[in-house]
Amino acid sequence: MTDELPGDATEVERATIEIEADGHSPRGGLITADGRRRAFAGWAELGAALEDWRAAARRRRFVEHATDGAIPRTKNERTVP
Repeated sequence: MTDELPGDATEVERATIEIEADGHSPRGGLITADGRRRAFAGWAELGAALEDWRAAARRRRFVEHATDGAIPRTKNERTVP
């Protein structure tokens, strides 16, 4: 069994990572494609920011896939979002 979602192999999510050059550990922000910014300070927070962004992208793709096209409600009823 795999936890892949439809389109996992071909869809690309984009984000920008801004890192301050000063200091020994990374400090900055992860900016998503829709302009949201998540600040981080240190390797653990950078990893958490990346993981949160990746998980949010997977949830968004799942919802988009689940609501794509007509959604059967009963045997005889279909709706289009």
